[in-house]
Amino acid sequence: MRIRTQLFLAATLAALFLACGGGAGPDRNPAGTPGVQGGTWQVKNGGPSLVGSHSTATLLPGGRVLVAGGEDAYGGPLAHAEILDPSTGTSAATGDLGTARTGHTATLLADGRVLVAGGSAWAQILAGAEIYDPAAGTWTPTASLGTARRGQAATALPDGTVLVTGGEGASGYLASIELYDPIARAWRAPATPLGWGRAFHTATLLLDGKVLVAGGIGQGSGEAGLASVELYDPAAGTLSPDVPGLAVARHHHTATRMSDGMVLVAGGQFAAGALADAEIYDPAANRWHPAASLGTARFSHTATALANGRVLVAGGANASGALAAVEVFDSATGLWSGSAASLGSARLDHAAAALPGGQVLVVGGAGRSGILASVEIFDPAAAAWAPKPPGLGLARAWHTATLLATGEVLVVGGLDPDGLLLGSAELCDPVTGAWRRPGAGLAVARDSHTATLLADGKVLVAGGAGDSGVLSSVEIYDPQSGTWGAGAPGLGTPRADHTATRLANGMVLVAGGGDAHGDALAGAELYDPARAAWQETASLGTARRYHTATLLADGRVLVAGGVGQDGESLAGAELYDPVAGTWSAIAPGLAHGRSCHTATLLADGRVLVAGGLGHDGPDGVLASAEIFDPGSGTWSTDTPGLGTPRMYHTATLLADGKVLVAGGWDGDLISAAELFDPAGSTWTATGSLGAARMYHTATLLTNGTVLVAFGDGGDVVTEIFQP
Repeated sequence: MRIRTQLFLAATLAALFLACGGGAGPDRNPAGTPGVQGGTWQVKNGGPSLVGSHSTATLLPGGRVLVAGGEDAYGGPLAHAEILDPSTGTSAATGDLGTARTGHTATLLADGRVLVAGGSAWAQILAGAEIYDPAAGTWTPTASLGTARRGQAATALPDGTVLVTGGEGASGYLASIELYDPIARAWRAPATPLGWGRAFHTATLLLDGKVLVAGGIGQGSGEAGLASVELYDPAAGTLSPDVPGLAVARHHHTATRMSDGMVLVAGGQFAAGALADAEIYDPAANRWHPAASLGTARFSHTATALANGRVLVAGGANASGALAAVEVFDSATGLWSGSAASLGSARLDHAAAALPGGQVLVVGGAGRSGILASVEIFDPAAAAWAPKPPGLGLARAWHTATLLATGEVLVVGGLDPDGLLLGSAELCDPVTGAWRRPGAGLAVARDSHTATLLADGKVLVAGGAGDSGVLSSVEIYDPQSGTWGAGAPGLGTPRADHTATRLANGMVLVAGGGDAHGDALAGAELYDPARAAWQETASLGTARRYHTATLLADGRVLVAGGVGQDGESLAGAELYDPVAGTWSAIAPGLAHGRSCHTATLLADGRVLVAGGLGHDGPDGVLASAEIFDPGSGTWSTDTPGLGTPRMYHTATLLADGKVLVAGGWDGDLISAAELFDPAGSTWTATGSLGAARMYHTATLLTNGTVLVAFGDGGDVVTEIFQP
């Protein structure tokens, strides 16, 4: 076994580093369970390969979810069906529907099978129905509806039959209703039809077994929709019009039976557009009560009853387009809370299913840029971080993580929890959360190396520490073939704990680091991908390792801090000019000598340097922060410090211009995270990591979330931060 801190640390830092990585258990500080307002969404492993808008999602016995049919980006019907397993986060294709369809219904039968009925295929309205058998994974045709229809509602009744109401038929909006008998495998039509032909309405099973049919679009109603409400009595087989109408006519709304038996109707469309209005039906009193309005008007959203008695409303659309906003209705207070975490992807016409553990699964729909195949799960009890199922993810620290052009994250090398070097590499798909192993892995196991995304999409892995000592070897990963190759001669100087920066011209600048004796290096070299060759360039003015290197907007590279030859943290900083191939010192330098810190390029071109190891904090760990302005060539002296002193943390620039700082070490492992806002030059605490950690990686994903991967902290998993 190789213990990393015995190889590279100067004597003056050895005790500190051993305290950091020498077996201290993770200081786990999971956030509490503040209720719905603190809930979060996480994208799940193995998302469906083909899901459109208007798909159905049906919770099967055992907790799996059947996703079936829908509409593709061109309005075409889908026959595709998949099974999602939320417990493992995986998805698997199952038998296709016998008939591609959209605008259909899917209803769980008492025996665990699923009845799919009606819908449309292009301009054809369908009467066909089929049944899915989860045990066999197959679809079987059953008796067709008496009347072809789409946009209908289907409700499973207590006696095992399925009630289908209304919909749009070939001749207009339908008043007819039909009952499916699973035992007889036949449909029959009760004597009493609806009082109003309607489609895109709701039909809600009440506690007494009756069904509340409300709103929708009806003949002659136009876009205004209907306010009429009817009550179906299965015992008598009749519909009663003696129910007060909605206060506001609407269609494409939701109706949700709450734990107290009352029904919450929310949102929808009216002639004037999207509605924020909500109202509640009281079955005992047979009357409607006004309810607080939604914070965001919406239609074509989903509404799901939570285990704690609240109702989660997600997505939908209004005049501004598809929505990511989420709201929660609390029947105890009669109020909406808009502080629940938003969806990762704005969507409408999606499907939602309540899971046995109290979470809510949302799948598919139409987003702002097209049809979505992603799956998200809302956890009412989660904090701001959502742990990802580890899949093949192998616990490791001192590794690298690189966002590829494909959107996947390549994790390479590092040390396992026992201190053994790793040569494995893994790919994480942030959309599904799934891990997979590309090719055979590295030829040489290593940690403390660099991994640089080249202009052609390949990844250059260089140097680091191996079983034979400090490495000069170089390996290149090709995402197209999924293979590793030498691809280039080794570094001119073996080195670890160095920096590698891709320049504007595509070349890679490698600078500093430590040699086999633990001494800091001043040498620098350039990798030219066009020639697959290394060439010398000017050396740093000061030898250093554990420093940072930041590519500036003008093409220069800022190198700051680090550990020098005497083992002390450096305050010096230098600028590399790729045109001249020279380094120049910045005077004055940092206000605080620091190493093992972070340096983040801000949206305005300045660089935020935060935390690290120095001489001015408790145990040498710093809370101070400084900002470098390339325009003036100076460092700020008034930047507020971190709320928590830390080193070995990560700092990630978010899409909104803020910087997320997470984890690290201050004498103990840290789970706390905080945000820096350059606009006000302020730090604010945000949700803590679920697992305290250091030596981890943080990668900004294409959807604006941040993937934190592994690190030293015991049995830690990866986590996703949703800003």
